[in-house]
Amino acid sequence: MPEGIEIEDEFAEGKECCLLYEGVYQARQNLCERLGEEENADVETIINGMEKIARLLAMKMFEYGKCGYPQGISR
Repeated sequence: MPEGIEIEDEFAEGKECCLLYEGVYQARQNLCERLGEEENADVETIINGMEKIARLLAMKMFEYGKCGYPQGISR
């Protein structure tokens, strides 16, 4: 990591990712409750699929960022 760059925890209390994650979790709980189940395979497939999509996109952005700032070049 280049000197002087801080990485923020985007899931820290009160941060946007934290709030979004809490909303997704609550929606999952509500759906399962309406379906009368503790867990539902379709709901889990949706949640897990969206998490995998987000991870793939994040890795792509990381790779693109590495291309833009080759090692040894300081900002």
